[in-house]
Amino acid sequence: MPYSRFREEYLALLNAIKAKSAKPDLKLVKKAFLFSFQAHKSQKRLSGEQFFTHPLDTALRLADWGMDSETIAAGLLHDCLEDTETSEQNLKRKFGPGVLELVKGVSKLAIIASKTRKSQKRVEDLEKLLLAASKDLRVLIIKLADKIHNLQTLHHLPRPDRERIALEALTVYAPLAHKLSMHRVKFEIEDLAFKTLHPERFEELKKLANSKKRLLEKHSGILQAKLKAECSKAGIPVMFSKSLKSTFAMDQKCQHTGKEPMEIEDFLIIYILTTTPENCYSTLGKLHSLFKPVPGKFKDFIAVPEHGLYQALHTKVIGPNGQKVKCYISTFEMLETANYGIICFFRNPGMKNKKLLHEKLEWLQSFLKPSLLKDRKFFMEVLDLELKRDITVFTPKGDPLVLPFGSTSIDFAYSIHTTLGNHCWKSVVNGKEQSIEKALNAGETVRIIGSEKPRLRQEWLSLLKSPRAIVALKKGLKNQKASNNRRV
Repeated sequence: MPYSRFREEYLALLNAIKAKSAKPDLKLVKKAFLFSFQAHKSQKRLSGEQFFTHPLDTALRLADWGMDSETIAAGLLHDCLEDTETSEQNLKRKFGPGVLELVKGVSKLAIIASKTRKSQKRVEDLEKLLLAASKDLRVLIIKLADKIHNLQTLHHLPRPDRERIALEALTVYAPLAHKLSMHRVKFEIEDLAFKTLHPERFEELKKLANSKKRLLEKHSGILQAKLKAECSKAGIPVMFSKSLKSTFAMDQKCQHTGKEPMEIEDFLIIYILTTTPENCYSTLGKLHSLFKPVPGKFKDFIAVPEHGLYQALHTKVIGPNGQKVKCYISTFEMLETANYGIICFFRNPGMKNKKLLHEKLEWLQSFLKPSLLKDRKFFMEVLDLELKRDITVFTPKGDPLVLPFGSTSIDFAYSIHTTLGNHCWKSVVNGKEQSIEKALNAGETVRIIGSEKPRLRQEWLSLLKSPRAIVALKKGLKNQKASNNRRV
């Protein structure tokens, strides 16, 4: 075996595919493995390792996520076009048009990035990523897997390059993972980037978290045992899992609240897993009957899912010895969706609910309007706004609508329909009339009152937060100006 150096990783890759892929094509992956190894065999990374370790790690991660064989093959091959003599025709002949398009979707980005680090080129890089991902979301998933391994090996680069790549990961790729509801990936990218940008702060928080974890695990073990016993009596199956709050999330909480790290209580999160939504609520009742809930800390994301279909019951209770314990209650399927988001639709092609998949495609395509791509500065401003956190508001019928943080009733109107946005006159929020220019809060119910004639305002451009609203308003203002000129 010419690649015997990687025999262990090769077997791990095949085993992961067999265990997690819905319809594994081992022949395709084996062929891609050998092809990539041969193409990169004479190349080295700055660390001195064989270059092949990078596409192999990317593929292993994609396999662990449960991606399909085409995506895993593309992960193995994603550097072949720009870093070897491999041609597109050769890849297409050996692996088919599907794999080729995925490789091209990722490769075009690296070709540009490798030529220059100028800001304009990085914007073009991002535009091409979104364009390719809007046609096939797997391109972005490969890019995220690729990005994680690059972040893990940044210490071999000069400091300015390390910090530039880490900052880009923190401000662009982690939010993109969040937008795809890939929360586990988001947290991993954030922590890797944070470790590079603020190594001393990272180590300080990591050490503190580990010391608190040991204390909290002791008390949470008592909580779990008592809750399991109560649920068992009621015939409710439960399992437990624990998660340590990420160092980046801890740092952000300190900054937002003004607290010192020692004052943060929810270092450890207890996941309580059961089989049905009904059992989630029953388990919550059992938990609150055993341990007093902390007032104001309960959130029901099962009845009202967060953006990306995230579902869970969040609560905080006074656990053993007065320790406050944060608990998330969900079904196994809810947890999988929370961790992997859009990946779930590739892991389980038979999933009935395709809402998340279509939602993410529509969101990406909203960035690719010609009016946005013509103005790169404007494109980056819109993207920056869109990657910030979201709020969920409701129509009068109770339908949820996700908008960027800071959105107004005008954004809401345009999200319903362009005509309603152009005619937006008044808004009624939670039953009371409110200025259409005032920012909405999460959970509010909004009703728009339209005027007979369009009421477009140039000054709205400085208020709007959603890309759809911005594009629609600019187009409307342009048409309005052209119409006025014709009358003159």
